Amino acid sequence: MKSKSRMRVIALHRVPFNSVGFERDVSIPGYAGEELAAWREQLRGNWDNAWLVVVEYDGPASDIDWGAFGHGAGKPENRQAPWLEQIIDNTPKRSVAAFFLHYVDPKLPIWYGEIALTLPEESAGNPELFRRMEYCSPD
Repeated sequence: MKSKSRMRVIALHRVPFNSVGFERDVSIPGYAGEELAAWREQLRGNWDNAWLVVVEYDGPASDIDWGAFGHGAGKPENRQAPWLEQIIDNTPKRSVAAFFLHYVDPKLPIWYGEIALTLPEESAGNPELFRRMEYCSPD
């Protein structure tokens, strides 16, 4: 049976650690010494707790409101926003998109406006999807 919502979460994947991508992220600000050690620790925490969320929408990708997504409890303005959003497939009647989140609590929904979207069980992501959706840590 199809969900009443036009938006659904169809996949939830942990982002695999990529040492090349991690070192690229580390090198961006040019820290040294203790600052570099703290920066590496912060980035490693981001990498170790990054998730890829894949959503399906009944309509064209141009209708997706990225600002309506959030994860976490509490007020909408305090929820985590998506990171590095990307359209995967787009037709007038169906779109698939993906984005990254950090520290996902699988017991909490992904919000799309006022609609609570249930998270599916964690699954292994397709390597091609991770090549297409290359993760980099927010600074």
